[in-house]
Amino acid sequence: MTPTATSPDDRIGPDPATPDGPGRARGPHGTWPLIGRRGELGRIASALRREPSSGVALTGEAGMGKSRLASEALDLAEQIGFTARRAVASRAAAGIPLGALAPFLPVMPPGSVQGDLLRWAAATIVGAVDGPLLLAIDDAHLLDDASATVVQQLATEAQAFVVLTVRTGEPCPDAISALWKTGGVDRIEVGPLTLPEIESMLQQVLGRAIDGGTMHALWTASHGNPLYLREAVLGAIDDGTLVEAGDVWRLTGPLGANQRLAELVEDRLAGLARRERTILEVLAVGEPLGPDLLRAAGLDVSDTVLSRLEDRGLLTVRLDGKRRVVRLAHPLHGEVLRTRMSSIRSIEANRALADAVEALGARRREDVLRVAVWRLDGGGDLDPALMLEAARRAAFALDHPLAERLARAARDAGAGIGAGFVLAEVLMHQGKVVEGDRVLAALQKEATTDEERALAGMSRSSLQFWALGLVDAALEVLTDAEAQVAPGGWRNELVGVRAVTTMLAGRPRDAIALATPIVEADTSRALIQASIAAGTSLAMAGRTTDALAVIDRGLAQHEALGEQTMLTRPYILENARATALFERGDLPGALALADDGYRASVAGRDAAAQAWFAMILGKVHLMTGHLTTADRLFAEGANLYADLHHMGPRRWCLSGRVIANAWLGRPRLVRSVMDELAATPSPMHFLEGEVYRARAWAEWSHGQPERARELLREGVAYAREQGLGALVLSALHDLARLGAVAEAAKDMAEVAADVDGDLAPLRAAFADALHRQDGDDLDRCAVGFEAMGALLPAAEASAYAATAHVQRQRRRLAALSERNASRLLDGCDRVRTPALASLGRSTDLTGRQLEIARLAASGLSSKTIAQRLGLSPRTVDNHLQRVYQRLGVSSRDDLVDALDDATSGGGGI
Repeated sequence: MTPTATSPDDRIGPDPATPDGPGRARGPHGTWPLIGRRGELGRIASALRREPSSGVALTGEAGMGKSRLASEALDLAEQIGFTARRAVASRAAAGIPLGALAPFLPVMPPGSVQGDLLRWAAATIVGAVDGPLLLAIDDAHLLDDASATVVQQLATEAQAFVVLTVRTGEPCPDAISALWKTGGVDRIEVGPLTLPEIESMLQQVLGRAIDGGTMHALWTASHGNPLYLREAVLGAIDDGTLVEAGDVWRLTGPLGANQRLAELVEDRLAGLARRERTILEVLAVGEPLGPDLLRAAGLDVSDTVLSRLEDRGLLTVRLDGKRRVVRLAHPLHGEVLRTRMSSIRSIEANRALADAVEALGARRREDVLRVAVWRLDGGGDLDPALMLEAARRAAFALDHPLAERLARAARDAGAGIGAGFVLAEVLMHQGKVVEGDRVLAALQKEATTDEERALAGMSRSSLQFWALGLVDAALEVLTDAEAQVAPGGWRNELVGVRAVTTMLAGRPRDAIALATPIVEADTSRALIQASIAAGTSLAMAGRTTDALAVIDRGLAQHEALGEQTMLTRPYILENARATALFERGDLPGALALADDGYRASVAGRDAAAQAWFAMILGKVHLMTGHLTTADRLFAEGANLYADLHHMGPRRWCLSGRVIANAWLGRPRLVRSVMDELAATPSPMHFLEGEVYRARAWAEWSHGQPERARELLREGVAYAREQGLGALVLSALHDLARLGAVAEAAKDMAEVAADVDGDLAPLRAAFADALHRQDGDDLDRCAVGFEAMGALLPAAEASAYAATAHVQRQRRRLAALSERNASRLLDGCDRVRTPALASLGRSTDLTGRQLEIARLAASGLSSKTIAQRLGLSPRTVDNHLQRVYQRLGVSSRDDLVDALDDATSGGGGI
């Protein structure tokens, strides 16, 4: 009789796909967690308690975790009364009768015939245990025929519950495969993990967030195979490719096939005939390839051969439209095959493929790029026109390292200035600043047409501004180029780039003036640069309706123009559109647009686009209260901008990190990021208001609220001077949250009148209601913030409403507001801002009382508190006495326990 199995939910506990939590690292060299196998474990548990049940067969490719699941099955079985035994089949023992089962058997009886011997073996295994038996066999496809027959007998006669692991694509004894076909054994396919499951696993193992591009690279390399993932991660950590930077794990170079991975792949390739391995090698060089192309390259690719290799899980044959294409089954197989090929074999394969395509006729768009690469890697004379066109296509596909190789080859082969422009562009995208500037200086001298002069001027100006921080030099390059170019589209594009540079340097009003005539009249490429300058400036000025109209016109123009040399890619305009949506209060729209762009940039390995989208996503997540996610995205952007030598946007990302961590109550991390910010100067002052906000929240997190308010006032003045109403409102909103409510409310009413959208008037209404201590209006503000997805401001408005209701003796309404704040915070991370510091315990404290209580709880004396806040020590003591009375405590020592944990975190304790 089968013992009763516990419920899989009881056995498994929390969903394995849920991380333990940030910072709880298991360590990459230890045992990795079992993730994403709840379904498989549930089926095993169900089979254990079902009668009749002969067992389970765990089938799948190598490395999927079949043996790990078998171990879990053994643990589960032993907990419910089974005696578990385990054996491992192997190729070495496959030629020995009963070789895999030898550990369970004594010396064989002399003179036994085959049938008696098998019955004796089965009886011996069962008789050696008391109670029900679970027999696990790893790699059951390698069992000798005698052992396979014994296992079949034990299962079909219900003498044992068997757990088998079987590798797909390998020959399997008939006695074993018959078990799941007719013998009552459940076949459970163990497939690859999903991307979220991989992310959860790495979060637990590494204890930190993983950069989006790194996650995509690991997912692509592993294809969800847990063993391949583990070895790729360990190899990358050991060789210094996978590093922790800014509290985020990221790759600093391409993933390679380390020795352990190479051994795993070679084990999969064992036993191949030379002609079969040659097919895989050629695929490694040029996949995907059609069977006709493989045959034209001189390979035997009959359907029989392809079917055999596909059955072994080494390649796939799929329909792409109307044609069949052949690929390797796993990208790591290609990496290993390429590294193990001799240089002669590699050259031969590249030449054979290039000759085959040209013999068949290069009919497809991708053939130009593929033939160029094969010619380059195959050696010999190169066609400069082919190399140049291929370099352009690689650049458009964002494969910058390949584009660099092809552009250098094209230039060396005599392709002229066009190859130089492609080379300069991809050097800049890879952060190779010095060499890029050198190439562009040469191109300026070579240029003879308006197009060449304009392209050289725009490119060199962008490099000097973005990478070298030379504002005046960049603008001078542009004005010099304008003087050398005739009126028209190319000169207008130079003006458009000058408008973008002017905006980023902190003069958005001037940028709008430069760009507007082009936006209104030009229909050339120049419209795109002008749309970036005017659209982004208008969005941050608070004129989001005008901004969206300009941006949409630029996007339409970009789509009409298509791919062109040194044409700014559309992600800049898409990011500007997301910014405009954010500033008008359409958080769902901003989130959807930025998230789509982020995912596309990660998949396309576009570091610059990834960084920009990470930054706007970070801003959205600050408002939604997902501060840990915001911090990870800002850290990711900061790292990418450092790689690109874009120090201005790096400062803005670091500012976002400071704010997120201040609100999370992490003063030490705030100080660390502030040190990074101080070490990152830049002449890009466009969003310097965000830096003022970050500095203010850093001061608040370290118990300096008055200094925080001073910095916010400076930020307000700076953003006012620039004409950036959206930034002014953000800083004023912070000022109100930090206690300067009266001045913030007055100024916000004035500024909001000139800013369109739903967010500005709602912020102004919040400050006004907070100033008047109107709980009803604060409750209404909470509803408005929540409706746009801004859960953190909504929670704060509800918390302030609770305090306002208490002060008017409206206890029932206060309780309702407080419960609403708690509900909203359930959708946020553990936020520790001033408004939320007293939630649940001290809603009857005034803002000044709460501020003094928090400083006193941090250990400061009344005299020190008085100096910081500009009060007398007697006034501080009077406030503290009222705090003690309302919180029911008698001394400073009791304040730490009496105040909410958020108060302690916010005060820097």
